[in-house]
Amino acid sequence: MNIQEATKVALEEGEFITRETKEFAPYRILPTDTDDCFIVYIAKEFIEVVGTSIPGKRWNPKAEDILANDWAVKPL
Repeated sequence: MNIQEATKVALEEGEFITRETKEFAPYRILPTDTDDCFIVYIAKEFIEVVGTSIPGKRWNPKAEDILANDWAVKPL
């Protein structure tokens, strides 16, 4: 699905969005309407490797992320 569809579902279900790519696998993005914008988390299975569950706020997507149709809604 596209990012708009994934964001709508994630907001309704209280879930995270992510892309279905190898490079994006560790990341879960929590869409919000707060000053924090979209908050980046690390999926549970990758926390030990990265060392934290919250690497940053205000995710800055690339154009390819916005145009992609491989977005999915997943739990942390």
